[in-house]
Amino acid sequence: MTDLLAVIRPDAFVLGSPRFAGPWALPWDVVIPPYVVVVIFLMLATAFLAFYDHWVSMREQNPTPHPPLRRLLPDGTITSKRAIYLEIEETRCPTYLIECEDMRLLCLYGQYLHKLVQGRRRCFPSTVFHMRRFVGKPSMFIVRPKGNVYMPDVICTSMRQLSTIGLVLRDGEYLPMWTLERVKRALAYSSPDD
Repeated sequence: MTDLLAVIRPDAFVLGSPRFAGPWALPWDVVIPPYVVVVIFLMLATAFLAFYDHWVSMREQNPTPHPPLRRLLPDGTITSKRAIYLEIEETRCPTYLIECEDMRLLCLYGQYLHKLVQGRRRCFPSTVFHMRRFVGKPSMFIVRPKGNVYMPDVICTSMRQLSTIGLVLRDGEYLPMWTLERVKRALAYSSPDD
């Protein structure tokens, strides 16, 4: 221990001594070696070149889906008249077939509907709601109910029964060639054990 103290000079920790860089040693006193600047520049240039194609492709992306797909993907304000709640045994997931004002059938299903339909604050299905799709990802959307809430017809079914009648559920899409009455008739005439 005494050998260590003998090596350290007593003025080593005094401010102003040449061995102690005091609080006046500010960042502009430090000289950055040129090779550090070159390495940082090369890293930034590499990152720019790596992500340039991605940035260009995002800028050139068409924000609206292909025209045939656009007919099946509603966006904006939707006015509904009636709805069916399909209680599917296998999924335990809220599934709604909503008859819109123009008589087309809109399918909505997924866990995102739980917060809209459960409890005393039930706000879906409603007579008017807004669907907003994400740009670049038409399969992702937000549902915001705005109108009066009504109770849907409840039908218990299974995925097997739905596939037997040829009903394919696609979340957020209109079901072509299906009406609410046709779905009810098809589910009533098909046996649940098929």
